[in-house]
Amino acid sequence: MSPSEYEELVDFLTGKFAQIDGTLTRIDGQFTRIDHRFDDLTLQIERRFVGLEGRLDAFQAEVEERFRKISGHFDEVYRRLERLEQESDRGGADRRGQTAGDSRARSGRAEGACRADPGAHRGDRAALGGLGLLTLALSPEGRGKG
Repeated sequence: MSPSEYEELVDFLTGKFAQIDGTLTRIDGQFTRIDHRFDDLTLQIERRFVGLEGRLDAFQAEVEERFRKISGHFDEVYRRLERLEQESDRGGADRRGQTAGDSRARSGRAEGACRADPGAHRGDRAALGGLGLLTLALSPEGRGKG
């Protein structure tokens, strides 16, 4: 290769490398713009996740509150059942003379009283309606029949 051919080759390659360098510079600029877009998108996604996390925390708190209320209702039901058992144990001697029909009649009167009061709580209505059945089940005549 002659020195002039060598010089032409160097000039040619210098031009090509300059073109490649320009192309890479443009691509680098595109990557920079894309990186900024991803930064913006990442911020938007983080904000959405923070919002969702807040909503999930609120939902979890609401669920926990409902479970506390349900637990309170169960505690009240158990307290009432315990009271009814104690009353049944104390009044067992008085009830021995009663028949199953008497217990059902008391239950019917209790349910009628609940129907007359439309504001009565459903749990109260159920407890009073089941009082006759509970009394019958706990009475000596009704043991083993329920």
